[in-house]
Formats: sequence, C-alpha cells, structure tokens
Amino acid sequence: MDPILLIALVLGLAILVLLIVLLLRKPADTSALREEMRALRGMNEKAQSLSRQEILSQFKNLNQISLAAISQISSNTGRDLEAMRAAMDRRLAEIQAENEKSLAELRQTVNKNLSETLTDSLAASFQSVSSQLEQVYKSMGEMRSMTADVTDLKRILGNVKNRGTWGEVQLESLLSDILSPSQYAAQLSLSGSAEKVDFAVRLPGDGEKPVYLPIDSKFPMDRYRAVLDAEQYGDDRAKALSRETLLKTVRDEAKKIAAKYILPPDTTDFAVLFVPSEGLYAYLAAADLPFALQRDFRILLAGPSNLSALLNSFQLGFRTLAVERQSGEILKLLGAVKTSFAAFSARLESTQKSLRAAENNLERAFAASRGIERRLQGMEKADLFTARELLGEDSFPESGES
Repeated sequence: MDPILLIALVLGLAILVLLIVLLLRKPADTSALREEMRALRGMNEKAQSLSRQEILSQFKNLNQISLAAISQISSNTGRDLEAMRAAMDRRLAEIQAENEKSLAELRQTVNKNLSETLTDSLAASFQSVSSQLEQVYKSMGEMRSMTADVTDLKRILGNVKNRGTWGEVQLESLLSDILSPSQYAAQLSLSGSAEKVDFAVRLPGDGEKPVYLPIDSKFPMDRYRAVLDAEQYGDDRAKALSRETLLKTVRDEAKKIAAKYILPPDTTDFAVLFVPSEGLYAYLAAADLPFALQRDFRILLAGPSNLSALLNSFQLGFRTLAVERQSGEILKLLGAVKTSFAAFSARLESTQKSLRAAENNLERAFAASRGIERRLQGMEKADLFTARELLGEDSFPESGES
C-alpha cells in the first residue's frame, strides 16, 4: 500500500477514535472541551498539511521517475528503430538482388518458351492454312464440276420433252415412296383412248372394276424462268407480261388434261396437274390459280408437298377399306363358327344322353349280378378246371386264377 494513504488512514482513525471518546464523556467543562476540540483541529490540520506535503513529494518523485523512464524508453526505442532500419535495408537489398536474379531467369525462360511457342504456332498455322487452301482448291474443283453439271442440267431441261421426263421421274418417285405398285399405273390408256396419262391411281369402285385418278406432270420452266428474270431486273412491264404468259400456259395445260383424261365412270370426275417445283407451285398458288383450275376444269393443282399429302390420305383410305373388308370376312367366319358350334353342342348333348343310358344299364346289370351271386352263395363252389369244362373257356378271363 502507498505510505501516504496509510498515514492518512491512521490519522483519520485516530481522529475518529478521539471524537468517539469525547462524545462518550460527560461534558464537565465546556472550555476544556473547546480546548480539546481546538487541539484536535490543530492536529487534523497538521496531519492534512503533512499529507499534502507527502503527496507533493511523492508526485515529484513519480514525475522524475516517469521522465527518466520516458527518456530511457525513447533512447532504447531510437536504438531499436535504427537497428531495425538497418536490418530492413539489408533485407530489402537482399530481396532486390534475389528479385533481379529471378527476373533475369524468368525473362530468359519466357523468351525461350515464347520463341518455341511462336515457332510451333507459326508452323501449325502454316499447316492449317495449307490444309485449308488445299480444301479451297478442292472445293473450287468441285464447284467447277458442279457448274458443269448445272450447265448440263440447264441444257437438258431446256428441251420441253426432257423437262416433261424429269417431272414424270419425280412424280413416279413420289408415287413409289407412298403407294404400292398395285395401287397405281404408268402410261395408262383410259377408255380405249389413244391418249396415255402419265400416271393413274387405282381407287376401289362399286364393283370389281377400279376407278382411276389421272395425274399428269407439266413443267413450264421457260415461262417460269422468264418470270424470275423479270422480277430480278425489276422490269414491271416484263413482269406482268411473263406472269400472264405463265398463268395462261398452265390454264391451257389444265384444259387439255380435263378434255383428255377426265372420263367418268372409268375415272374420277377430277384430275391432278403436277408441277415438280415448290417455287412454281407457290407462285401459282399466290396467283389464286389452284381455285380457278378446280372451279373451271375440275383440275387439282399439286406440288411435291401437297401431292404427298394427297397420296398419304389415299393410302390411309385404302387401309381403312381393307380393314372394313377383312372385318366383313371375319364376321362371316364367326357366323359359320357359331352355326358349327350349335351343331357340335347338339351332338354333345346327344352323346351325354347316350352315356347316361349306358350308365343306367350298367348299374342295372351290376344289381342283377349281385342278386345272382347272393342266390348262388349256398351252392358248393366247383374247382376251376371243372368250371371251365362245364362253361367253356370263354367264360373265364385270362387273368383268372390258375
């Protein structure tokens, strides 16, 4: 404990004790009490003065000690900082030297790797470019060949007969992909006419004789190409003229087909005009020509897509008709089976009655044999040899006693 606090505590306790004693004493003389109080007050003041002096002395000592300690700490801190600065300078110099060395090695490695990578990349790039150039040269050769093929195809299709043959080949391909060979005919003469339709689909008629749907292929390529050229060059007058020429050509072909091939009852009351180009069909459909041909000539205009849909609907109808015919045959067969089964049931019933009658006869025979056996129980039994002589061998089975 601090000495100053200890002295102050002792003085305070002494004063407290004296006060308690004075309070406990009977007041004999007021003047004496005042004297004692003054003495105590003086002692208290003296103790306080001593305490203040002692505290000031202690503060001065503490101040001096603190100043000395701070000076010592400052001196030590300066020395430590100087030593730390020197150590850090040495370490930084070492780190800088190591970094420069590492950077030099890294620079050398990067330069080496970069050189190798660049060499390899350039070699690979040159190889890829060479390969692509080779592919380009090959593609150019294929394009030249394709150009020659297109030129040949254009020259071939320039002939009206060749264009018709190409349309017939495409039409036959569609028919063979969807229908079976027995469901259509090629180059068919209808009703003894000398004119032959390209193809005709066999439809089931009312009797044994089929009804044919005529399909004829037409490809006015030169008229259609004139329309495309006029649209490309933006010539409105040529566009209108080529459009009217194309539509008139298709209408004329539809009129010829209607006159030559629509021959009921051998054929349907309509025919199909097939154009083997989706672009041509789309152009004619945009001009509302399919509706006009159907209204005026009962001619159905068809491209590859909607002809495929039409043939698929025919195929579905053929399958439905076949199912209906097979269903009728199955119903007839079931009727015959029903009749046969009724006769079989009657025969089973008759057989059952016969079996019951035979069973009753057997039961009566067994009852009669048991009655005969009871009547013969009193008679002496003959030996087997004597019984065979009397009754014959046929009366004894082979499994009898020997």
